[in-house]
Amino acid sequence: MLTILLALTLPILEAQPITRQLSTRWHPTVAIETGLSNLAFVAICPTKSDSGGHFFAVDSSGSIAELAFENRQWRILGKSTVGERVVTGCAAAMREDEIWSLVIGTESGKVIEMRRGEMGWGRYEVTTAAAPLRAVRASEPGRPGPSQIFVIDAKGEITNWYVGASGRWNPKPLPVTEGGAMRVCFDYGSQGLRAITAGPKGIIYKFVQDTMGNWSGAAWDTMSSGCVDLAPSADPTMQDICIFYAGEDGHHETH
Repeated sequence: MLTILLALTLPILEAQPITRQLSTRWHPTVAIETGLSNLAFVAICPTKSDSGGHFFAVDSSGSIAELAFENRQWRILGKSTVGERVVTGCAAAMREDEIWSLVIGTESGKVIEMRRGEMGWGRYEVTTAAAPLRAVRASEPGRPGPSQIFVIDAKGEITNWYVGASGRWNPKPLPVTEGGAMRVCFDYGSQGLRAITAGPKGIIYKFVQDTMGNWSGAAWDTMSSGCVDLAPSADPTMQDICIFYAGEDGHHETH
């Protein structure tokens, strides 16, 4: 009888989303004044100092504001510009010389790497994809290993760009999925680099990269209400992935 009861209840328990309250150490602070308007994205890049990193804000016009947390308040250190209108972006893995890096997707479809060195900003074009770009994601700042960028173009096709031994960006496309991809997240697992993608119909795909850099995979799960966002697991083995979707409970975690 107990075996039958467990067989009936375990699937129900496993299907329930995992929710936890924020630590009591979290508390609201004053608003951060960037001096910009119509923000496209914000990012944090680590530093060697005890400040915990520098905060970057990029607005849709292409303006960049760099801030640091000093004397218990945020201070604007300087401003720069991308030179084009911005639709998306994120912080990226630092290079060997440990400069800061932002990866920016522009309105025209260009993917630009902005590197912050001792002498100021350097601007390097990675590629130009079909506009408008749907998303740009990059490997976390400070993470060891080759830098990675995933670009979703206007058709929903994803290209993985990585830095090779030559220091140049190299492309590897992911398989095309039904309806195209809207979102992507990735991390390193025991099998190597893995990517999770979601399309407009709520179908979740899992892809694995082989030793030659090629990608393969298939449909993994389905979100009937549609996927809103993706995030890699906090588990370094990437045994799970968090998928936020437009459901009544707000999020879903699948394995």
